[in-house]
Amino acid sequence: MWGKIAFLLVDTVFLVIAIVFMFRPRQIVRLHAQFYKTAYEDALHQEDAQIDRPPMLPTDRTLMGSRSRYVREAVDHPEQYPGMITLIRVVGVFILLFVLGFYGVAALFILLRAG
Repeated sequence: MWGKIAFLLVDTVFLVIAIVFMFRPRQIVRLHAQFYKTAYEDALHQEDAQIDRPPMLPTDRTLMGSRSRYVREAVDHPEQYPGMITLIRVVGVFILLFVLGFYGVAALFILLRAG
């Protein structure tokens, strides 16, 4: 009984995350930029040159460009980062496919067990 409730609860959480990622990616970019802003500017009190100093992964450079510019602008204008928005939507689709696949495997297991 509790296993079924936990299964449905976990799947529901992942389903909500997938839907948010697919249909509200700008909010995710905004939250990501706010996290960076809090970490770099508010907590560490760093300037632009200090924010850009640590090495970036090639994917980060492609998606957000300059880290300091991202920290300054993405909070107010997340639409300026279409690559990041697309990546978040793709991750949402993968999470949704994972959840639906998990439901399919669970349904197949139930059918095989019943038959």
